[in-house]
Amino acid sequence: MTGFNNVCQLLALARLSARHSRKKPVPRNLPNRSPSQSRSSHDCMKYLLPAVLLGLAARPALAGPAPTVPAALDVAGLHLTLDEEARQLVQAKVNSLCRHPASLAARIALAEAAFPVIDQVLAQEGIPADFRYLVLQESALQSDAESAHGAVGYWQLKEATARELGLVVNDQVDERRHLTASTRAAARYLARNNASLHNWANALLSYNLGAGGVRAFVRPEDADATDMAFTARTSSYLLDFVAQKVVFEPACASGEVPFTPWREVPAAPGQNLADQALALGADPAAVARLNTWLLADAVPQDGGAGQG
Repeated sequence: MTGFNNVCQLLALARLSARHSRKKPVPRNLPNRSPSQSRSSHDCMKYLLPAVLLGLAARPALAGPAPTVPAALDVAGLHLTLDEEARQLVQAKVNSLCRHPASLAARIALAEAAFPVIDQVLAQEGIPADFRYLVLQESALQSDAESAHGAVGYWQLKEATARELGLVVNDQVDERRHLTASTRAAARYLARNNASLHNWANALLSYNLGAGGVRAFVRPEDADATDMAFTARTSSYLLDFVAQKVVFEPACASGEVPFTPWREVPAAPGQNLADQALALGADPAAVARLNTWLLADAVPQDGGAGQG
C-alpha cells in the first residue's frame, strides 16, 4: 500500500441543532479497486476532531416511552413482516436501548455527528442507508471498542479481515478505529457478500457469521427477495438490527438532541495531533478520544503504510 500525499482530518465546527438543514449524500459510482491498489486522495487518512464530545453529559435526556415495534417495516430495501413472537423480541431490545434516557441522548448526538460521514461512504459503495445502524449495534460508535475475540473499532473487524479489506493495521496506525476507513472496509465486505447472496438481510447476517457461516441459514427463495418474514427463530443478530433502526431512525430525525456534525479539512503528514487541535481551538483530550486510530505521536509521513 502506498503512502498518502494528503492527510485529512474531520473537524467539528460550531454546534448546530438537529433541525439544521442537511443535504443527503449523493451516491457516486466509483471504480472497483482491489485492496492492493494505491489510494487516491479520496481515501486519505482522516482525523476526527470532535467538539461533539465536549459536553455530551449536558445533553438533554429524552423523555417519553420507547417506540412501539410495528408488525411490518422496510429495512434495506426489504419489506419485513414480524410475527408476534419476533415483534416482542425486538420490542424487548428496543425497551433496553431506551431504558436510560441520558445515555440514549448522548448516543443519538454521537450518531447524528457520525452519520453524515457514514452515509456518504455507504452511498459511494452502493450499500443501503439503513446499514448506518449496524455500527451502533457493533460498537455503539466507540472507536476503541474491542471484543473478546479480537474484533476492534467502529465496525468490529479482526486484524486479518481488516488487512484483507485494505486497512492499515500496525504499530503506528489502526484504521479499524478510523471512522471513514473502517466504514469503507465494512461496506465493501457487505457488498461482496451481497453480490453472492443476492439478499441484504443475509449479507447482514454474514457480517456476524462470516461468508461461509451464513450459508447454513440461506434459503433458495431468499435470492433477490423483496419480502421476508422474521419469526422467533430468526437470528437474534437480525432482530437486534431491526431494534436499532426502530430506535434511532425516528430519534435522529426528531431534532430533540442537538449535535455537531463533522467535516473534512486538510492536514499535513508529520503533524502532531495535540498541536493541531490547539491551533483549531479544539480540546486536545477530546480530539484524542476520537482519533484512537493514530497510535504514533504524529501522523506518519507515509500514512503508516510502511510499517508492517
